[in-house]
Amino acid sequence: MPWSIDTGPPPVIPKELPTTDVRIGYVGGNSFTVRGSYTGRRYTFSPEARVQMVDSQDSRVLLRTRYFKRV
Repeated sequence: MPWSIDTGPPPVIPKELPTTDVRIGYVGGNSFTVRGSYTGRRYTFSPEARVQMVDSQDSRVLLRTRYFKRV
């Protein structure tokens, strides 16, 4: 069964700040949706879609968990 984490309303991001996407790999076994703590974007990972492009600011939080790694 898919599950998700909701971190509240997305923050306001000034348009003049550039962002860069990085490749993040999911090492879990179930489908997983997370909302980025910086951008508010939703990222869905699953066994079929383990690698996603994630905003570098959002990736900082994800990479602190045991479920994600930079690829």
